[in-house]
Amino acid sequence: MYQAGYVVAKEGKALCIDAAFAPTQLKALLESEGLVASSLLLTHAHFDHSVQVVPLQKELGLRVYGSEHANMMVTSGAWMGFRRMQPWQIEDTLHHGEELEIDGFHVRVLATPGHTVDSLCFVVDDRLLFTGDTILPPTHGRTDLPTGDFAALVESARRLTTLPDSLAVLAGHADTFGLLDLASLPTLGSQKRRNDLFYYR
Repeated sequence: MYQAGYVVAKEGKALCIDAAFAPTQLKALLESEGLVASSLLLTHAHFDHSVQVVPLQKELGLRVYGSEHANMMVTSGAWMGFRRMQPWQIEDTLHHGEELEIDGFHVRVLATPGHTVDSLCFVVDDRLLFTGDTILPPTHGRTDLPTGDFAALVESARRLTTLPDSLAVLAGHADTFGLLDLASLPTLGSQKRRNDLFYYR
């Protein structure tokens, strides 16, 4: 499965979720679509989701939002970083239940620990649910890595059941690459019925 980084576009603005793309890739996409991006949301600090944080900060000036626990993940080594990667810090910490307007996008923050202690999910414009590695249809993220906790993940699943079934689920790893057709994405309702994580709640 591909490591998924996402760009959501609206009215000439773009919001980036997870740092899985190089600055040259993102810059080319933004220029080709006539978009401007200034913010990056991180679902969690694992290296495959954050590997390009520093280059994106330096080359595109993106402001980084993430969990209050993300900086601890980086400084403690729980992010599973490599020596060739530069440590980084969250600039704007997010907390469960926050609702923000970021670059014209309405973002609702849900703390969903379990895969990692700093895992977050984001509801964007009441249509899209970015789950990182909390939900990986048809299953869930692993919990055997540092700060992983299966009991906490089950509690996070209970938290997600309060959200509307109609939300499109965009997970941290995917089988597709490129522009996405929202109609082809799994919905949260389908995950509540079929994803094994929700059997435990």
